[in-house]
Amino acid sequence: MSLYNDYEIDQYEKITDEIKSIISDKHIIKVDINNLKINDMVYVCFYPDSQKYIYLLTPKIGKVSSIENKDDPCIKIINYKNETEYLLHPGVSYMGHSLGYDYQIYLIE
Repeated sequence: MSLYNDYEIDQYEKITDEIKSIISDKHIIKVDINNLKINDMVYVCFYPDSQKYIYLLTPKIGKVSSIENKDDPCIKIINYKNETEYLLHPGVSYMGHSLGYDYQIYLIE
């Protein structure tokens, strides 16, 4: 029995390949979430605490469109498909005491 289904794997690989092609000739620089500004182009990688979520926490890329609450940022981006979405995935922690994953944000230049 597998934790993953073929659709999840295919979607993850498709999104990852699309993002890789977008950033292949770009320069990326690590940045802290608190240093993001409106109109920054960003790329986010996710590292789940449980392997159960490897294929659900797809990477994201897009332009920062809004930042609310600087203390606990709620950031929206316009992704490469021209859709508005949150920068971070919803938490996947079983107990709800953390996000259940780590992430790294990069500025795209």
